[in-house]
Amino acid sequence: KLTSLTYLDLSGNSLVGIIPSEIVNIWPLRYLNVARNPQLTGSIPIDIGKLTRLQHLYISNNQMNGNLPESIGTIPTGIGLLTNLKHIQLSRNLLTGVIPFQLGFCTNLDILDVSQNYLVHNVPIEILSLQISLRTNQLESGHESL
Repeated sequence: KLTSLTYLDLSGNSLVGIIPSEIVNIWPLRYLNVARNPQLTGSIPIDIGKLTRLQHLYISNNQMNGNLPESIGTIPTGIGLLTNLKHIQLSRNLLTGVIPFQLGFCTNLDILDVSQNYLVHNVPIEILSLQISLRTNQLESGHESL
């Protein structure tokens, strides 16, 4: 068991395949970086929200696909919120769907980069209340371009 691992940087390692769902069992994890692995595919683990201590999540420049899991913004049923999350970098993947409104509950969020994906361009109102810049994402909210 990896009961004391807090920092995991696997970026630029030519990883192949998917992010194993078991990664959500490394509960002390505060930093997770699997960016720049162009053969990393599949969806972001749906239970990623179980990593309640996570502050930095970097999954950019891969071939990740599917929808953004709602558990990025909230933890499933009664486990709590990802209130420690500061940076989410998911750019340059093949992600689809909408940006989950639950990200608005990540009140410590400084950076949210979901650019260069295939996401619906409307930003949920809950995210607009955060003090973050979304300019590089080319997203829209209502009538305004962010």
